Amino acid sequence: MFLKHLSYSYNYNYNVIIIIIILYYNIMLTKKKFFQIVHYLTGIISLIIFILVPLIYIKYIALFPLIVAFSWIIFNGCIMDKLHHDNANRNATLTDNVTPFFELFNKTFAKYIYENYLKNTSRPTYIVFFYFMLVQTVLCYRLIFNIDIKYF
Repeated sequence: MFLKHLSYSYNYNYNVIIIIIILYYNIMLTKKKFFQIVHYLTGIISLIIFILVPLIYIKYIALFPLIVAFSWIIFNGCIMDKLHHDNANRNATLTDNVTPFFELFNKTFAKYIYENYLKNTSRPTYIVFFYFMLVQTVLCYRLIFNIDIKYF
């Protein structure tokens, strides 16, 4: 109703300026909102790059998911999440799916790793994610460089 009333104004340029002012005051781009938009755009642009970039460039950017997964382990979550969330990774269900693997080799080492690095964090989930990204990166490079493994 309000926009219909604006369309009967004297000049179209004034309508556009008024609409922009209304939208600016309604949205009010805050710092957290800005980082949230940047976070989502980074993910979307990364996917588009992987789909549209020629094969000769993919060998340079194929390590990007692996680097991101490794940074999740170091910082206990996505760095961009921490910029626009107050409680990033605090509401997540904590699982420990790495310590049983370490216990196969040495139980005291597994207990030390769990107590000092994995307890009350989401790092075990990120370690498993890093493993899958590592496998994906190796497979990607095998396809790029046409590496064939001969078993016999």
